[in-house]
Amino acid sequence: MEPSSLSWSWPTAVYLDGDTLLVGTPADRHKRVQPANYRTEFKRNLGQETPIRLGDREFSPVLLVTEVLRALRVEAERVYGRGPISRVVLTIPTSYDGDHSRRWGLMIEAGEAAGFSAVELIFEPVAAALEPPAGDPFAAGDLVLVYDFGGGTFDAALVRYGAGGGSQRVLGHRTLDDCGGMDIDAAVWEWLHDHGPDRLAALLTADPAAGSDAALAAFRARVQLATLGAQMKIQLTDRPTAVELFDQMLELRLDLETFTKFTEPIVARTIRCCVDLLAAADVQREELAAVLLVGGSSRIPMVAAALEREFARPVRQSGAPQYAVLHGAARFAATARQRFVRQSAEDPGLRAVRWSLPGDTATLLRWQVGPGEAYAAGADVAEVRLTSGAILGLRAEESGTVRGLHARPGETVESGDWLLTAERGFRPWRTGIHGVFGTPAILGRTVVTASGPGRVDARVAATGEPRWRYDAGSELTTAPVAADGCVYLGGRDGRLHALDAATGAPRWSVRYQAGDAVCTVPSLAQGLLCFGAEDRHLHLLDAGTGAVRLRIPVQARVRGAVLRDGTVHAVLGDGRLVALDAATGKQKWSVAGAVSRTPLVAEGSVFACFADGTLRRLDADLGHDLWQPPPTTESSDGGFRGRLARVLPTSPPLLAAEPEATGGVRTVLLATGDGQVSAFAVDSGALAWRRRVGGPGARSLAVSDGVVYLGSSDHRLYATEAVGATGVRSFATGGGIESAAAVADGAVHVVSEDGYLYALAAVTLAGPEPRAHQGGVRHA
Repeated sequence: MEPSSLSWSWPTAVYLDGDTLLVGTPADRHKRVQPANYRTEFKRNLGQETPIRLGDREFSPVLLVTEVLRALRVEAERVYGRGPISRVVLTIPTSYDGDHSRRWGLMIEAGEAAGFSAVELIFEPVAAALEPPAGDPFAAGDLVLVYDFGGGTFDAALVRYGAGGGSQRVLGHRTLDDCGGMDIDAAVWEWLHDHGPDRLAALLTADPAAGSDAALAAFRARVQLATLGAQMKIQLTDRPTAVELFDQMLELRLDLETFTKFTEPIVARTIRCCVDLLAAADVQREELAAVLLVGGSSRIPMVAAALEREFARPVRQSGAPQYAVLHGAARFAATARQRFVRQSAEDPGLRAVRWSLPGDTATLLRWQVGPGEAYAAGADVAEVRLTSGAILGLRAEESGTVRGLHARPGETVESGDWLLTAERGFRPWRTGIHGVFGTPAILGRTVVTASGPGRVDARVAATGEPRWRYDAGSELTTAPVAADGCVYLGGRDGRLHALDAATGAPRWSVRYQAGDAVCTVPSLAQGLLCFGAEDRHLHLLDAGTGAVRLRIPVQARVRGAVLRDGTVHAVLGDGRLVALDAATGKQKWSVAGAVSRTPLVAEGSVFACFADGTLRRLDADLGHDLWQPPPTTESSDGGFRGRLARVLPTSPPLLAAEPEATGGVRTVLLATGDGQVSAFAVDSGALAWRRRVGGPGARSLAVSDGVVYLGSSDHRLYATEAVGATGVRSFATGGGIESAAAVADGAVHVVSEDGYLYALAAVTLAGPEPRAHQGGVRHA
């Protein structure tokens, strides 16, 4: 509490009284004595080289901020009475964007100079979002436009609310450093000057011939008018007309209609700033849960009305918008003991590399590898000079890839120092997982698998070492899919699980549950997640929060669904291929006779196999055919009809980009039950090539970097180049391979019916030998 005013709010004001710098209300009370010695809202000047003049002296903006903070600390220690206060939370505009911003650093510098050893910063819109709004609180996942119209600046920020009203995240921001309440005050001053009583203009203007006393009187009059204008602005927040007395003799009047008219351009700038923010963040107005009013100037009646007209969203505020940032910052400060990170567990995919040095110390001369570079076992990754003058190479015992170097050339290093962090190099491996099924999900250096009993396993992709395990609590029915640091998969009980890819912890506070078992692998696009369930519905959820966006009845079991560009393309159990609007659920088109499990959606088209033995390319929006039928083609066994071999529904078509050596032709790859793979040109549907890759019983198909991988019921995974093939390689497992392989970073991860997850070298399929059958698996 400020002792001079007994208020919890201190004006950011200073006044030079002789050699003493008054702060807060005492400064405010002295401003009419010598107006040239007074200044407020100088945080707006932070970072500028030009000093601020108070009387005949000059001060840097950071020094004035320091003095305000010092006064606050002294008073807080007096009231607290328990010794020094070392920690402070300072609110800053979003334009102080991170530690690369000079003003960000100057705020920390001012806090430390004021005597605080721990200076925390929080963006003003984030602080405001911590203050609960009047009425119902915002829900987890709500996206809110924070409209912060403060005294010196205007901030607009898009804030995503976390669970329990905490963990707010700024998705984007815009700042107007030259637009705030003081600019509204200046506009009021100008209007009063131009339209006030006749005598007022004379009092505000000094006659140069009248001397210094007259000039000082005019200066004081202008300060008084500014103070009265600010009070009239506040009056107009809840009454139609504001009235004040100037020098206890001149009546000043301003009605709300007039005030609105001459301040509208200022408010319009703030609205445009908000519109620009949404456009830059690619956020639609409909995605906003509300607009939150923050700052004293947001109480101006025209502000809420203008925001409602522009965004057509609820406009909300806290009980006292002018104090929302202050109250939110206090809440943030109160959680200081709760903000910490635990010691990181050892990452099995990384290793600390150390060496023992003769004589225990040496000078690092040079690194032979850099971050991101791979090295082989037996390679010298660095050179050091011993104290004897001899030069030694630091030799790697294992292969790896450099993640970090922890010493600079010229520095002294000692035996056992952690000099290098390396990702473990890939070596083929296998691991048994009871009931494992489906295509593994790869996210970074992690491979994730699902097993029927309800277990989700995450392993280091390079070595197979366990990272984490999650128990879903019931049988799982879909393979995992990974995106944006999250793993999604569904279960027999209709629940969809969203897990943190790094830890396996659930991402959603409440797991969504469909009316029956989840039956399709989830599909993600534009922050939405789509899946089909045995309840004969397609379900669309917010991928970040799990909040339901739409449930679309389809009157049939869903075989597979793909969400892309605002449309769901799904193959249903009755053979229909349908296109549905993801926002409304309305059907765009439908085609009968599809046999693909999941359609391929790419290049504005939908590719799917049909019961008449054809592969068709349909316009994604309209559903009409884009290919003209090519000449009839038959294979040696008579298995082709129309333009395409009869295919298994378990082998959906895959789109592949061929090497530039073939002219850059893009093709759809298709596997048939006899082990042949066919490639059809995307543009025309013409057969580009056909090759027997595996034996009878082809069950799954994948392509990566121009290499085709075919899984078969004969227990083998086959690989061959799509163009310029040098032969077919294969790797034998102990069971059939029903699900497509996942290929990333030079490794192929594939699940076999022998109950093992295999990691093989890409292209060559070098890997461990198969082992005895461990347990049944299912295709997903």
